[in-house]
Amino acid sequence: MSARRTRVRYSELTSLLDVLFIMLFAALVQAAQMVQSAKDAPAASPRPVPGDARPASPVAPAPVKRPPADPQPPVPASPPAAAVTPPAPASPGAVPSADLPTLRAEAASRLVARSAQAGVVRIRISAAGHILRLKADMAGLSRDQVVDIPLLERVPDPDVGLSYLGARVGDMRLCSSVRRVLGLRDLGGALVVIETARPLRDLPVALVEGLNADQLRCYEEEKGLAVLVESTADPVLMEKVP
Repeated sequence: MSARRTRVRYSELTSLLDVLFIMLFAALVQAAQMVQSAKDAPAASPRPVPGDARPASPVAPAPVKRPPADPQPPVPASPPAAAVTPPAPASPGAVPSADLPTLRAEAASRLVARSAQAGVVRIRISAAGHILRLKADMAGLSRDQVVDIPLLERVPDPDVGLSYLGARVGDMRLCSSVRRVLGLRDLGGALVVIETARPLRDLPVALVEGLNADQLRCYEEEKGLAVLVESTADPVLMEKVP
């Protein structure tokens, strides 16, 4: 019995090859799409293997930026102060004229009170420029003494005539002469009352100028507060009656 050969139809083989080619092309396209998707997608965390006891490492959170702390709290701004016009500066040593009488009276009362505690020295001056009498009433000293101490001297210049001794010799000044007669180290702040025998306008110019100068120098040199008093008594009685 002879074997039969099976005839292969070429039309069927062609269609089968076409199908295989189409399937291969589709598989290649699908593989290319999967590769492209894998590149675009983020990397996935590895899945834990079953049976692995190690915990997955925690993902650290992203640091949060905080604004820098202010070292000092804000200070509210104070409202602007009203403009004040400063007073005009007074000249050095200037005292309001309205206060001068008050200041003088207060100073005089203080000086008199202090001098009253220290004592009083009265000096009588003749019209010729001599110290005639000293009367001291001080702490630890009480004296009433008649003296004759010249305060003026003659000079050869006819235009001058008389000169005050204290202007040339310091020991011949009024308070220095009185302190020396009383035997004191200084007058101790006592009130020194200088009484003239006649009004100042009737006395020699040299004597008036010298007494005014000694009045100012008395405290600085002999610690005595001198006051020049213009007398209105009878000049004869003033010079002759102690």
